[in-house]
Amino acid sequence: MRKSAPLYCQKGHYRTTENMWFSKYKEGRRPTDCKECRNLRSHKWSQSDAYYMKFYGITKDQWMEIFLKQNGACKVCGIHQSELKMNLVVDHDHASGKVRGLLCRSCNLVIGNAKDDPSILQRAIVYLQSFRGELKLAQT
Repeated sequence: MRKSAPLYCQKGHYRTTENMWFSKYKEGRRPTDCKECRNLRSHKWSQSDAYYMKFYGITKDQWMEIFLKQNGACKVCGIHQSELKMNLVVDHDHASGKVRGLLCRSCNLVIGNAKDDPSILQRAIVYLQSFRGELKLAQT
């Protein structure tokens, strides 16, 4: 007979099928965390010096230097950290690994989805501007 998952996670939170965390990479394993504990552990790791060093080659102090140099705002859209739900993220060149700055998640996704290609972003700007002109003509 197959063992059922324990009713409580390792931190003592009651677990239901809705709040259990399942790793998509480890099929067949029973979950040991609830989503709340998993998110907390993941957040702690992503804010650690080891995380920044492993993925970007910088320390948390260097991240803070960049943050202060940018006055705590996204380098692209200028929204301040205090207005965001999540921390600014490190934007880096995938080819060289060089850190370019800190961005809000939305701006980082725009750049990533454009494959870090300025020509794609330029065409997107032209595309959006062409519709603004049409809207002005339609309103008159």
